[in-house]
Amino acid sequence: MTKDEYGKVEYALGGLGFIINTILGFGIPASYAFFVLKKGDLKSKTGYSLYILFLSIYFLLIQVLFPLVPRHIYLSLVISFILANQVYYSYVFKAEGKGIYATLMDSGVYIVILLVILGSTIVGSKIDLDSFFAPMLTYSAAFVVKGIYDNRKLILTKALLQLKKIVSYSLHLLIGAFGIILLLNSGRFILEFYSDKFEEIGIFGFYLRISGISLVIFQMLFILYFKEMYVRSIKYLDKIFSFFLIFMLLYSITSLYVLPLILDRFSQFFGETFSSNRTLFSTLTFFTFFWTGYNLVSNIVVREGLAKNYNSYLLVIVALFTIALILVPGINVKIFSMIQLIIGALVVFTQQILLFRKGYFLSRTTYTLILGVVLTSIFVLIY
Repeated sequence: MTKDEYGKVEYALGGLGFIINTILGFGIPASYAFFVLKKGDLKSKTGYSLYILFLSIYFLLIQVLFPLVPRHIYLSLVISFILANQVYYSYVFKAEGKGIYATLMDSGVYIVILLVILGSTIVGSKIDLDSFFAPMLTYSAAFVVKGIYDNRKLILTKALLQLKKIVSYSLHLLIGAFGIILLLNSGRFILEFYSDKFEEIGIFGFYLRISGISLVIFQMLFILYFKEMYVRSIKYLDKIFSFFLIFMLLYSITSLYVLPLILDRFSQFFGETFSSNRTLFSTLTFFTFFWTGYNLVSNIVVREGLAKNYNSYLLVIVALFTIALILVPGINVKIFSMIQLIIGALVVFTQQILLFRKGYFLSRTTYTLILGVVLTSIFVLIY
């Protein structure tokens, strides 16, 4: 696969596809634990079932666009449908204590990509953008069939009432989720406006993925402690969060020196690009540390019903982010990654400010994040 083709896959998977997925979600999957676990509202499940049916209708509608839009745009739309389903079912599995199923669901689209790569390697065929169409459509069709079959006896009027109740709560989560996607996970999409080369988007996406191994480790903790995050005390969670963040900080520092030794042996792409992208690698590594911190603490914000309050903080940060994108000259992948690092720190510390103002001071977590800022400043400079 050429670097340009890889860049288009990254754009579809982690750029436009991810952004559309957030809009499709409407904050609904993230509200599942609030209604079912915290409130014990089992009737709300019919509303979530109707949401899945709406997603299936969306998938059927986007097939009309296949001959009308560029290939990477169409693939983005298909992947957005897949991700929306994965996110929903993952939240359901986590709430039910089915950690293994949640892990597999979170990894679904990547498993499909891996199978495409393995299949092409075995038969000796070249991988390009078109190689992903049939597998992704097949995977999508499985979600459509399941959604329709599981909800064939759904009572529409009752489901609509439940969905309306869910949406009224989830709207604030949607605003927050969209803001966070814009601030933390829109790099592949935004960089398209500063470069006409998908190769650069591919480089950014590649280094974000290898730096984001910490986010994968976070998912393991998230699945393990999902129920506890909605029922245990703030003091208990503060200990867990701080311990995990210290571990992730140590991992981030170690990975700067260990991962290059490993990847240089197995990745031609890494070998060809690392020497000119060392700063990008280190910056994104610590950026994902703060992203992990946000993901941890956001559960407390949602649990305590503070999502609406936090949205006002996000609007200010989005404004600062927009101003930076307009005023900073000569933005490229390295400059953009530095901007995202600063934004990532702002996002997680504004969470701490909000919680402190509402009487929830996560002291150990806050001090660990401050330590993270100090070490980030040192290692980004010396690496």
